[in-house]
Amino acid sequence: MNDFSGTVSPAPLKTQYDVVVLGSGAAGLATALFSALRGMNVLVIEESAHIGGTSALSGGTTWAPLSSIGKAVNDSDSLQSVTTFLDSIIGNQQKDQRDHFLQKAGLAIQELEDKTHVHFRPCPKHPDYIWTNDDATLNGRAIEPVPFSTRGLGKLRELIRPPIPEFTVLNGMQIDRIDIGNLLKRYSNIGSFFYVSRLVARYALDRLLFGRHTRVVMGQALIARFFQSCLEHNVEFVTEATVIRLIKDKMKIQAITVSKGNEEKTIGIGALVAATGGLGQHPTRRGTVYPKTLSPYSPANPENKGSFHDLLDQENIGYGSSAITPAFYAPVSVRKRVDGTTAVYPHFVFDRSKPGTLCVNDKGQRFINETISYHDFGKTVLNNDQGDRAIWLIADSKAITKYGLGMLRPGGDNPIPLVRNGYLKTGSTVFELAREIGVDTETLVKTVDRFNGLCKTGTDDDFGRGSTEYQRHNGDPTHGPNPTMRALEGPFYAVQLFIGDIGSATGFSTTPFGQIMAKDGSVWNNLYAAGGDMLSVMAGHYPGPGITIGPGITFGYIAANHINDTRKGIA
Repeated sequence: MNDFSGTVSPAPLKTQYDVVVLGSGAAGLATALFSALRGMNVLVIEESAHIGGTSALSGGTTWAPLSSIGKAVNDSDSLQSVTTFLDSIIGNQQKDQRDHFLQKAGLAIQELEDKTHVHFRPCPKHPDYIWTNDDATLNGRAIEPVPFSTRGLGKLRELIRPPIPEFTVLNGMQIDRIDIGNLLKRYSNIGSFFYVSRLVARYALDRLLFGRHTRVVMGQALIARFFQSCLEHNVEFVTEATVIRLIKDKMKIQAITVSKGNEEKTIGIGALVAATGGLGQHPTRRGTVYPKTLSPYSPANPENKGSFHDLLDQENIGYGSSAITPAFYAPVSVRKRVDGTTAVYPHFVFDRSKPGTLCVNDKGQRFINETISYHDFGKTVLNNDQGDRAIWLIADSKAITKYGLGMLRPGGDNPIPLVRNGYLKTGSTVFELAREIGVDTETLVKTVDRFNGLCKTGTDDDFGRGSTEYQRHNGDPTHGPNPTMRALEGPFYAVQLFIGDIGSATGFSTTPFGQIMAKDGSVWNNLYAAGGDMLSVMAGHYPGPGITIGPGITFGYIAANHINDTRKGIA
């Protein structure tokens, strides 16, 4: 048989599409939506059973400088400033692609705002991560999706990849940074009390009527907004399907053969866009491209197998080589869930930078500035050959009560269950904690004493903790003089950290329009890459929040424009 139907519609798939997009994360859905807005008929092919990829599991933050949304909180930013900022960090690597991204990012966001359900809001303070010059900003470049109601999607909402359970509360209620702030103040602020009351009431009603929360936030909101917009513009979807063959004429793809279950179908195409999320969990490439000491734990989409990359190998297409790191990293902690699956929790900002915490290595020595970005934290560990050695994030009881610790939520959650299942280690004294985590007691005592002494002045002479606007932003604004530093007092808790990958930086070399290039530099006419399949425009650096999603969306816009112009004979 060769007439299998799409996922959303029971009608058989067409035999010809203007654009076929592989992958349904933010980059893939953006490509599909922008293509449909230009009057092209579009098919999205997703290997897994869910829409959204890693984007659905993310915070949804989108680094898109000079957008009208960002200008609402920072109208002084400029193309020259953001270009200087990135050039000072990255240099000339991916320069043409990066410049094209900066020119088009604001236009892409504006079209989404004007013509679709995809809407963003600015953060009053969401700083760049790297502060090497005056062109870093406190806000305006990073924007985030507005929470969204999926009631209009009906049962199709179940196609969206579910969030990480540990990022929800009350067994499924999704919350974002604004919600968390109100939850923590619900008993001390009357406005927060009523805010939380409405939030919980909405969740309870949703559970009663729909069996789940229909209000989605962060990456879930981003994907849901894209998904509903795509459906309204007649984008077709097929899930659990794989491209198994490319039919080409020289440097142009004429058709593809798609496999779903026991069926195959050959589809003619105008253009093919790879947005599968990168090599991710590929069974062999991961071990050859990523560092040997990188842990196997990742909070990214576990079904991102990178199978399309194998197909492109046969076409003399390889990865670009300008990425300083092959992946983007984050410290993570892990525990076994009741159902036997492994929970992987990324330690982005909620605990490492808070007062009353510090990190030590397997010898009990402090070895890093705990408040640097999650990517730089991982890169530092791996570059120092510590990726296969134990790392411990230590906090005192005051800190875990106020800020949480990994999967222990802030606001006074009971740590005992997590101690009993081994996720958390504890000790009433530093000596006891040292024995629990297996480090030298004398060394750990000296480490804690040294750190506590530095906290008296708030100046970290050893590693510079809390020395930039970004680092201080992630601390506690009510604590001083350094919002990231406070002496630790018993009892103590610790969680083991591993370095996990959150996305690919290594990808296919492309032109500034997103066209994939062969190893000899020749350009495929109608084969494009976006998102994690494209060699990072940041060349493996991580200068600010959302630097994977922002370029992913923008290159979806760029590719759609180039495909449309080519179709009209003007490219």
